[in-house]
Amino acid sequence: MQLEYIYKTDAYLWKHKDDQDTNGKECRREIQRRKMVGFTDGTAIDRGVNLDGTAKANPYAHLISRRS
Repeated sequence: MQLEYIYKTDAYLWKHKDDQDTNGKECRREIQRRKMVGFTDGTAIDRGVNLDGTAKANPYAHLISRRS
């Protein structure tokens, strides 16, 4: 287990989980670990849409660019 993936956001992990390399493998492993312990940082949660059909803003979006 590489500890650097503990600090990655959920959005980063979900973006790279289908990669067929070591990074993808570690992302899948970290996603599974987070499911087992019940942890989420909220960056990969779909917020739905507004009444006009536009996507709702993610309040955690500022964390995505900082940690990725």
